[in-house]
Amino acid sequence: MKIPIVSNLLSRIRPQAQPEPGQSDTANSSAPLDWNDDGLELKLGTLLADKASKSYGTVQAITLTEFQADLGDLWNQHEKNILLIAETTIDRMINKGQTTIREDDLTWLLVTPDLSTDEAETFAKGIAESIGGKLMGARFDPNEETDPTPTTGMVDLSSALTEDGSINRSAIQHAVAKARAVIAARDSLTKRRKKKTIESKADNQKQSTAQLVDERGTIHTGIVSAETGIKLVYWPMWSSDSQSIDTFVCRPVCEDGGNPFERKNSSQVAANAVAVARAGVVALNGMIKNNVRAKFVLPLPLTPLLAPAQRQILQALEKIEDVHRFLYLRAEIVAIPRSVSTASILTARDLLRPVARDVSVMTSLKSPNKAALAASKVMIGCNVDIGSDVSAEKVAGELQHFKEFLGDRPTYVLGLPDPSTVKAAVTMKYAELGGPGLHSALVHRPHSTEAVTTQDLLSGTPVKLS
Repeated sequence: MKIPIVSNLLSRIRPQAQPEPGQSDTANSSAPLDWNDDGLELKLGTLLADKASKSYGTVQAITLTEFQADLGDLWNQHEKNILLIAETTIDRMINKGQTTIREDDLTWLLVTPDLSTDEAETFAKGIAESIGGKLMGARFDPNEETDPTPTTGMVDLSSALTEDGSINRSAIQHAVAKARAVIAARDSLTKRRKKKTIESKADNQKQSTAQLVDERGTIHTGIVSAETGIKLVYWPMWSSDSQSIDTFVCRPVCEDGGNPFERKNSSQVAANAVAVARAGVVALNGMIKNNVRAKFVLPLPLTPLLAPAQRQILQALEKIEDVHRFLYLRAEIVAIPRSVSTASILTARDLLRPVARDVSVMTSLKSPNKAALAASKVMIGCNVDIGSDVSAEKVAGELQHFKEFLGDRPTYVLGLPDPSTVKAAVTMKYAELGGPGLHSALVHRPHSTEAVTTQDLLSGTPVKLS
């Protein structure tokens, strides 16, 4: 079954199916109220009757109005999923005693009687940045003027409660409209700066393209080149945020079954890296042409990326349209030597962040690379080292140790050998996961996405791509 998914300009993707009533990942979360909720007026009236709730600033508005304008046509394509991500993020982040109200299609009110004005403003901005991060991916920077992001502003609801204790809805609507006007005025300068920044980057990009346009290689879909014979295959990967299999992890394989990035000849490794990057670009462009809206994870070995093949790899990635790179491409740094420093990994990260939706580093689950784990602003991927002596219990123990070390950092795992290890990874809240335990075999092209819930995985329901 194909499902339309929010493309991740838009990083963590959720299917359009609504969550089951009562389901939540946070014990203290409270389902958002709307104007059709019979208990709204009583609950909001009680909150506003408290002196702290009336103070200017403890009620904040989070609005997607500016975000909608920044996305343009993309908003029309993915509106339902964007709104679902925003609503579920707000729902999961509010605390006990706080209330969120869907004021209209693009605006939520946060009533936080337990917070001061400054605390309420910081809290609302934190939620807005979390929504932006889920929609934009790991490359999202709330301080970057060119990144679309939800906006927040203070709302004065002190006049919303009448003398008899009922709610004056017109007063609420007036207060929200006033807050929107303040937000729009505050952001107008930022939008003008953003336009200048984008125009400047476009000019620089044209110059860069002009310098590199003469370097083109022969590319064959599915096969890197006749000389290397490297084939691209893919592991489907499940995402906890989207509750779907919506990611394809590219894995290049030599004719002898070996890894093209583990050759002794460094020149050959560099040539293979360029070839894989070029073939991956063709595969991603083909996926988009076939209307498969999924994340595409492209492996790039660290050493060639830092020196001999850097220019050619970046040139290859530039052959993907900007909007598609930022929606679907994850650049995965692989083949990281044990002797390398974290600084070298961060250099590679900074090279790739401007040309991809997000950047990740891949390491071993059993014996992870410490320098890779120390890298910031990247996703951390780990691979299960499958062997005849590896039991499900041992893999589960390694998964637990790895996750405890990384804490809340976004983490994915590949190579899970059976359904029991899939269940373990789901329970431990790995963000993404894949392997034979999820999907029985590699696929030869990214061809469809599939809605799969957490409960499906925990119940052992077989997963099959349409």
